[in-house]
Amino acid sequence: AKKEHKEHKHENKRNEETRERSDERASVDDGISSKRDLTRRKRNFSFKGKARGRAGSSRSIAVEPTNVTAYLAARFECEKPNVSAEVYNHSAALLHAGIMKSHMMDIALVGKDDVPVRASRFILGCYSPILEEVFFKGRDCPHYDAGKSKFVVDFCNEEVIKAAVHHCFSGELPSEFSTSTPSEDVARNLARLDHLAYVYKFGALGEVTYRALRKLINRRVVLACAIFDELSYREGAGAVDSIKRYALDSMREMPMDTLLGGGVQWMKEASVEAIMQDQDMDVDEFHMFKILNAWASANSAERLPVARRLSEHIELKFIETELLVTQVRRSEYFTEKQIGEVVKLIKDSMASLD
Repeated sequence: AKKEHKEHKHENKRNEETRERSDERASVDDGISSKRDLTRRKRNFSFKGKARGRAGSSRSIAVEPTNVTAYLAARFECEKPNVSAEVYNHSAALLHAGIMKSHMMDIALVGKDDVPVRASRFILGCYSPILEEVFFKGRDCPHYDAGKSKFVVDFCNEEVIKAAVHHCFSGELPSEFSTSTPSEDVARNLARLDHLAYVYKFGALGEVTYRALRKLINRRVVLACAIFDELSYREGAGAVDSIKRYALDSMREMPMDTLLGGGVQWMKEASVEAIMQDQDMDVDEFHMFKILNAWASANSAERLPVARRLSEHIELKFIETELLVTQVRRSEYFTEKQIGEVVKLIKDSMASLD
């Protein structure tokens, strides 16, 4: 009896060890609760290594993952936060608040058309260090009326101000400012928006407008004239920022495609005068006359007196005599006396050479 009891005890022990080894190799049961602590199970992983056999040869061992690792990987992927979706939803919520919930906005931005655009001082201050000082640090600004919660931007219209606010809330420009439809209106509005970013130091907005304006010029180079004119009108002919320099360089290198391609007709007097005085423009004196004549012919009644004044920047002595007595004379920018003196000077110079 004692012997049978001892054998029975050993058999139970072997059965228990067999069950433990079986549990270690078992796959995950579907009934296991997701809260069960799986860290006490063996961690399975894949590796490739070298192991010595009996004869000293090496063999590659690859351990395939069990259902435990697959379960953990699936759970990890399921619980991993979707960062991009959270950021997008956050921006959408801000944009929705700015457009649909105007009662939550605490400042009115008013342009030259006297149409108020509601915005948040906090959001604007986050993007513009100048507006942060004006709104929250007591910086003196004649355009800001704290009592009326009103800020005047006299060089922009409602459309441009809305685009600036839209970018602050969403990080993007509205569809009306898309470069897919390059036109004079889009170019001028983007130039005004770029000037707004320059004045109030909207760094992120300035980067977006700069890239958009370069795309417009690259797609339709004649728009460089409108961009240069808009920024010259805002900043003066002497000030040149990065995108204005790019537009000017485009006109210097391609005057036939820009100025003589219809772009000079969009320009105002100050911009045309800057072009007439530019010494780096890749044209001769006759083509400089053609640029002035193309501008004046767009509205001859109002622009003729200005064209006569700007014609003093043209050196007639460098134009051929035949062109002087025909096209230049018909323009009426120069008197008969001026043309006669230049023609005589050219003939005398040719005679002296002979």
